[in-house]
Amino acid sequence: MKQINPSIIYPIENWHVSETEFDITTNQRSETIFTVGNGYIGIRGCLEENSSELENHTLPGTYINGFYETAPIIYGEAAHGYAKNHQTILNVPNALPVTITMDGEKISLFTGKITNHTRKIDFKNGLYERYITWTSAKTGKQIAVTFSRLVSFTRKHIAALKIQVIPINFTQADITIESALQGAVTNQEHEGDPRAGAAFSGQVLRTKETIQQNGILGLVQETLASKLEIASGIKHSMPGEITQKTDFWSEKWYFDGSEPIEITKFISYVATTENNREMLCNELATASSLGFDTLLQEQTAFLTDFWETADIQVTGDDALQHALRFNAFHLLQSVGRDGKTNIAAKGVTGEGYEGHYFWDTEIFIFPFFVFTKPEIAKKLLEHRYSLLPNAKERARDLACSGALFPWRTINGEEASAYYPAGTAQIHINAEIMHALKLYVEVTGDTQFLREKGLEMLIERD
Repeated sequence: MKQINPSIIYPIENWHVSETEFDITTNQRSETIFTVGNGYIGIRGCLEENSSELENHTLPGTYINGFYETAPIIYGEAAHGYAKNHQTILNVPNALPVTITMDGEKISLFTGKITNHTRKIDFKNGLYERYITWTSAKTGKQIAVTFSRLVSFTRKHIAALKIQVIPINFTQADITIESALQGAVTNQEHEGDPRAGAAFSGQVLRTKETIQQNGILGLVQETLASKLEIASGIKHSMPGEITQKTDFWSEKWYFDGSEPIEITKFISYVATTENNREMLCNELATASSLGFDTLLQEQTAFLTDFWETADIQVTGDDALQHALRFNAFHLLQSVGRDGKTNIAAKGVTGEGYEGHYFWDTEIFIFPFFVFTKPEIAKKLLEHRYSLLPNAKERARDLACSGALFPWRTINGEEASAYYPAGTAQIHINAEIMHALKLYVEVTGDTQFLREKGLEMLIERD
């Protein structure tokens, strides 16, 4: 396929990021760029269909902010104060897989003839769309396939995928569509580089229970070491033929090709709550009753409100304008808004730096939100406050008074395996206090200062 000019990665567009040529050598980069998320769920911009040709050129990934596995850190020679455990964000069950066949031919970018392939994200409505025009090399039959994907900003546990198949030059064909939830997933191994992936290998989610009720297909799984639970599930807009294996659900439909086809897959993830299964089923039932179009309307309204305060308009430099909007959109997709999560080093786009929260939040990211969405900035401070007991314990471990916030963490404990750097990052205390000061100055929220902020300030050293 045509190589993309590396000097112009994506076209400069005011309110979109898109690609119109598929380049397998840069596909993982594009999967990151075309991630959709809501600060809790992140789904990489991967192709829906599985193709063996993509092996080593794809990272199918769905991530839940703050959902992690632990493993002991092995030192050549350990000492008092060394961090004890890795914490690694987990790749959770994959709800994207869709297989479409026509007259026995599997439709993919590596079969037949592709005359159009486009991936696009619209910053105004948060919608990811992918278009394919595919022609059979055997029969000449041509179809158009569209995948529309969103992760809801207004419904924390919900995502949705709409599949549309339109016959172009025929009125009869044997078309099958199979949609799946794949529970047997693994993280990318980093082979010594924590910027790239996980500190462990193999599957770490153990399936405890399967769900099949009222059209909902799901899994309840538990991590091997951290013992965190997650419920994952799908529900389609029409009933089909169901197949179930231990870690795999699929639903299949058969069509004669005489008219356009539309199927919506509603997706939900609910982690680390006592009633994961019940919440999952309720979320999926609600989302499917609302429908894809209503979810999109909610998404559009949320982003319209966001851009009223967050948009920075630039004249005379289209590339800068595009970059500002792209980065603001990805910041919104990445930030935890529940007071329980933060912003991982790669947001919810991948596994780099093991999904750890760093001091970068307070210095580089917090100011953006305090001036555009101060309610989100407050949630970030509430998250740091929730980790204060861990910070006090860390200070005692190092024979210090007060509190010492971790350099790298998910659950509040220090997770840096590089002791000289980890213990040197005392500046993070000052950065969190800098964020607190900025928040109070901008918002005038002295109540938060009295109830939570003051305690962090006093305990910082």
